[in-house]
Amino acid sequence: MPPTRTGTRVAIIIYATNYTLKPASTVNRPAIAKTAGVVNGASFQAGICAGSWVTIQGTKLANSSRTWRTSEIVNGKLPTQLDGVSVQINGKPAYVEYISPTQINVQEPSDTALGPVNVQVTNNSVTGDPVTAQLQAASPHSSFGRANTQWRRARIIAGLGRPICFPTPRPCRLNRET
Repeated sequence: MPPTRTGTRVAIIIYATNYTLKPASTVNRPAIAKTAGVVNGASFQAGICAGSWVTIQGTKLANSSRTWRTSEIVNGKLPTQLDGVSVQINGKPAYVEYISPTQINVQEPSDTALGPVNVQVTNNSVTGDPVTAQLQAASPHSSFGRANTQWRRARIIAGLGRPICFPTPRPCRLNRET
């Protein structure tokens, strides 16, 4: 180092240690659980089916908790995002029914693919890493139907022939499973 005007020298001291720097956006990225993070919404088992309900579990999936509102179902079209939360399954937007920081319920979009597909959650423009789920030809699932101008949920079994509703001692009620 060259001497300063007063004849003293200036030294630069560098301390080194190991740090892993992450971009700020990765801290708040939604993360789907690696084990059982994407399951069938009726059986809670691995394997999803086109048109069926899918439950996604993880962290930072949403900043609020709520279900879709009747006003968000426009001309019979279900919402593909709630409060900035959306889900892509095999590159197609899923219909978002419920969001919370740790769980999302969506209806799988129509798809002819079978086998492994990517599932990705976006929360307020921040997209998490994809997780692989198995898209099957048929599986037990839940379905929504409209009665008395309100959407009602019923569990059905997908199989050969016409789906069969599970017997229930009381009628379905809005936002409640029977």
